[in-house]
Amino acid sequence: MRKKLGIKGSPTAVLQYGDNGGAIGYLVGEENKGLEIMFGMMNHARFSVGLQGLAISERAYQKAVLYAETRVQGIPIAAEKGTPINQHPDVLRLLSIMRSEIDAMRALIFTGANAMDIADNCAKEVFENEQKRASVLIPIIKGWITELSVLHCSVVCKFTEAWGLLKKQALHNISVTQESYLSMRAQLLFRQMI
Repeated sequence: MRKKLGIKGSPTAVLQYGDNGGAIGYLVGEENKGLEIMFGMMNHARFSVGLQGLAISERAYQKAVLYAETRVQGIPIAAEKGTPINQHPDVLRLLSIMRSEIDAMRALIFTGANAMDIADNCAKEVFENEQKRASVLIPIIKGWITELSVLHCSVVCKFTEAWGLLKKQALHNISVTQESYLSMRAQLLFRQMI
């Protein structure tokens, strides 16, 4: 594995099994239930990616708030000293939009998790309805939240202005990590179209 920025745990090497006599396969789950198990696993993976997008957005927002509280710029007419930029209207607008979008992301995550939990632990009559609800929410959780988290990282990068400062505050790493997740998603979609 080589050193890289962003996703540290993704493989950049190939492991080949079965050099001496072939690989051995094992049945996972019940016979003829593999596709169902695979889709269940993929839904949990999609949900986890959405949750990770929420975490990245929240962290970027926290960094932006901290920066806005400490960055002094501009002197109001009636004051002797400059004010922190978190008191500037446009900065307040950016932070308010980010906060409200992050709250909406969190609400969507909770709603999706609730639907998945009910579907996993309910009577047969309720299962189908909650399963349908989860199947609608999970792609939205993954797609909308991850794309919005890239936007949040981009806004925070522009907000803090200096790329060198970003590296110091680790926002550079957050942004690159989230963009690499989006890139992997684009590569997966491309492979599916082929």
